[in-house]
Amino acid sequence: MCLTSFQCVTLQEKLLKATDQLERFKEDIAKRDQTIYLLTQENQRLKDQNAKLCEAKNKEQTLRKKRNLALQNDVKVIASIVADRSPPQIYSYALDFDHPHNKTVTATIYTDMCGAHGNKMQYTEEEVRGGCAIYFKSKRKDEQMKNNGTFDKHRAQCRSNYRKSQVLEERRKAINHPDIPFDSEEKQFSYDILSLGAAGVSSDEDSDVEDLNIDRRKRKRSKSAGRVRRVKDFTWQSTRFIEMKNKVDDFYVNSVAKPPHLRVRDTRVRDANGPVSKREPPKNVKAWMLK
Repeated sequence: MCLTSFQCVTLQEKLLKATDQLERFKEDIAKRDQTIYLLTQENQRLKDQNAKLCEAKNKEQTLRKKRNLALQNDVKVIASIVADRSPPQIYSYALDFDHPHNKTVTATIYTDMCGAHGNKMQYTEEEVRGGCAIYFKSKRKDEQMKNNGTFDKHRAQCRSNYRKSQVLEERRKAINHPDIPFDSEEKQFSYDILSLGAAGVSSDEDSDVEDLNIDRRKRKRSKSAGRVRRVKDFTWQSTRFIEMKNKVDDFYVNSVAKPPHLRVRDTRVRDANGPVSKREPPKNVKAWMLK
């Protein structure tokens, strides 16, 4: 079939038009790809910037925390020193912190701290006053609890909370360690354990702390021996749950903890016929954790 000259011209025009449309389409694609590239770059820049800001914020918080802890320790030491003087300078916890008597004690602590640090004094008078206020409130609370007979229980609870937070932090470091030798199922189980928070911590947190065959004066961890705790078992936890917690804890001790004293674990003694923990399973417990 032969095309007329008119048909050839019409076909060429259509071809040119289609070619032009194709070129514009390619340009649009190129612009879109360039936009996506620029947005991706900007997104990555913002992520990096956010990561640096978070790192700087965490570093600042860490330094501030260390500084505050150092201040509290200094206040505690100086308060003990001025209390042993003659005449003693001791806070009266029956009075308010801003009472003239207690203000005098605070001023004495600040003066002694300046003398102790000399030219290296890094705290302002207002910061020392704030540290003294925290110390005063803590000691007054202790006195109130001693008077109503709840001090020992409170102290035991504080130790328990500290141990829980310590165990959780160790497990987090172990589970997030790149060399942890767990398969996909074990890793998921590990994340399940972390999701429980303090509720997944070993049952010794429910029992009294005991030192068995160890002098109480040698409670502090050493390279040769840890402390011994008599623990109560949960009635609801499965064998698999216990095994996974032990596996994570063992990995931390053997592969993550670097200072030698951190490689020593407390020995947990369980009495099969003894009392069990009354703590119920947490609401977010997984099925595999239960008996």
